[in-house]
Amino acid sequence: VYNYGHSFKPMLPTLASVLKDAGYKTGHFGKWHLGSVRADAKDSPSVFGFDEWVSAPNYFDLNPVLSRKGVKESFEGEPCDIAVGLGIEFIRSAVTNGQPFLATIWFPSPHKPHKPSAEDTRAVRGGADRNAGYFAEIHAVDRAVGRLRKALKALKVEQNTIVWFCSDNGGLLEQSSGGRGKKGALTEGGIRVPCLVEWPARIEAKADAAPYVTSDILPTLLDWIGLKYQPDVFDGRVVSSVESLDRGIGFWVFPAGGMLRYPLDAGLKRKVQGGVRNALSQPPEGWSKESLAATEFPGHSVWLRGDWKLHRIENVQGRITWQLFNLALDPLEGEDLAEAEVARLVEMKRALASWLASVSASMDE
Repeated sequence: VYNYGHSFKPMLPTLASVLKDAGYKTGHFGKWHLGSVRADAKDSPSVFGFDEWVSAPNYFDLNPVLSRKGVKESFEGEPCDIAVGLGIEFIRSAVTNGQPFLATIWFPSPHKPHKPSAEDTRAVRGGADRNAGYFAEIHAVDRAVGRLRKALKALKVEQNTIVWFCSDNGGLLEQSSGGRGKKGALTEGGIRVPCLVEWPARIEAKADAAPYVTSDILPTLLDWIGLKYQPDVFDGRVVSSVESLDRGIGFWVFPAGGMLRYPLDAGLKRKVQGGVRNALSQPPEGWSKESLAATEFPGHSVWLRGDWKLHRIENVQGRITWQLFNLALDPLEGEDLAEAEVARLVEMKRALASWLASVSASMDE
């Protein structure tokens, strides 16, 4: 996926498509942002394995218009409540019919322009803080997750249902991101986020500081439920503290423009090509390959291994600079150790180059 809003290859297996083939009922509710939400699109949730979906091409605010498998539908209320309510409705149906299920709920909040409900604004005391809307929307996410967990208990499936919660990127505000930088950056404030997993029947409560990445979700869940599936390659690994402490994780901000995929209700009134673009009227876009050789790695990329983090930064003129940090001693990435750790620098540069080449090669497969 070159940047936000772009599609990935329709022929690639996803967690939804693998579980659907194994007899699971699959559903997506909320923000899609991996393509179109048209019924006939080449990159809709249906294409990637979801039986049911009520989704938006991007985030959405109060009283949105969403796409129910390609048909517009108006909703009233707070967006996180709407997304989780749809998910609960889907889960209840699966449980009633005795079906195993995958419910994917992608909250639209917190997201600019931060227009929370009055209830959530009051919950964070609705002060004059210019970030009050941001924190009110975080409160909405928290409330929605609580509503989901209560629903699982009411349906008597909470003991053997895995709830996996994480963010897609770092904090929106640098002071609350937990590191230097914020959303959009490859410093830790832009990529390191908490992950919470609950499975009462199998997982004992504990904290784990080992780094994982969202591509670990697919192989981990398949391993946990005992589903035998052997693709050509897994980008992720089964979650294991011992293994994850000595592994490499790559990140790459590819210099391709992001695709906003405007809200269906066009609530922001942004102008695109002389007028507001409605996602349901857009032609299907599908996946398209950027022109890229297996030896070209433009943009900013990172290789993370254990406590060490390497930055490869290529500017528009093609000049490359390197930075090396020890996150255990320097979590804010302020002291560049590239000159002091020459052998480690060479080793990590080689590993990053190999990973970048594999990513480039996969575009041609």
